[in-house]
Amino acid sequence: MEPIIEKIAQHGPLSVYTVRQDGEVAYGTITECDPPGGKNFLCLRCKKGFMACRLLNGEMANQIGSNAALFAGSSFELMMGNKPAFLSDGVRALGATEEMTGREIFRLLND
Repeated sequence: MEPIIEKIAQHGPLSVYTVRQDGEVAYGTITECDPPGGKNFLCLRCKKGFMACRLLNGEMANQIGSNAALFAGSSFELMMGNKPAFLSDGVRALGATEEMTGREIFRLLND
C-alpha cells in the first residue's frame, strides 16, 4: 500500500505533515532551508525512531543512541521510495538494511 501523505499545517517556511501507511501514522516536518526551490530539511518522527534527510549527521545519531534512517530526497514521497543513505546502529538492530525502501523502514519503525 502506498503511503498517504497530507499537509496539515503551514507556518512560513515550516510545513507539518501526517504520513499514514498500513494503519500507522507518523508526523513530520519540512523546513525550507534555502530560497524556494532549494534544499529542504525533512524529519519524520516514528514510534521507534525517525527518518530524515541527509542534512543530519548520521554518526551523531549513533553517538547519542538515536534510531535514525537518513535518505536523499526533498519530499516525503521521495523519501518513502528511496533506499537509505545511512542507517544508525539502533535502526540496524531493529532489522533495517540498505536494501530496504523508506516504506519498509517506516513499517519497521512503527511496528
